[in-house]
Amino acid sequence: MKKRTQFEWLGNQELMIVQVKINGEVEMRMALDTGATQTTIDLNMLLMEGISLRESVGQQAVETANGVVMADIFLLSELHFAGLTLHNFPVQVIDFIAHSVFSNYGGYLGLDVLAQKDFCIHFEDCSLTFG
Repeated sequence: MKKRTQFEWLGNQELMIVQVKINGEVEMRMALDTGATQTTIDLNMLLMEGISLRESVGQQAVETANGVVMADIFLLSELHFAGLTLHNFPVQVIDFIAHSVFSNYGGYLGLDVLAQKDFCIHFEDCSLTFG
């Protein structure tokens, strides 16, 4: 079944902001990034929300606008977006502030989430059909 969800269009920054729920309780604003292979979350946002991160399950190099940085990979017990719930979902975690990334959103929702279902972006009413 297709799920239609709204997004906030920050045209001046060319960003689409969506709501994501993490671990069944924490709602976080994330930028929809069709150019990102993996979902990336700001370490500071997770810590401010009180999300306990188990030990990193690995590291990988991530190319950012400020160059290549190392990201820890953590497993979220649950990530929920537009009717889709992913369990034990790996995400890249980067300290945005330490790498001079200043934003009012908690990270980037990448193709690892978006490729789970077909999706269509509707700019005329700032919505996304997913499913």
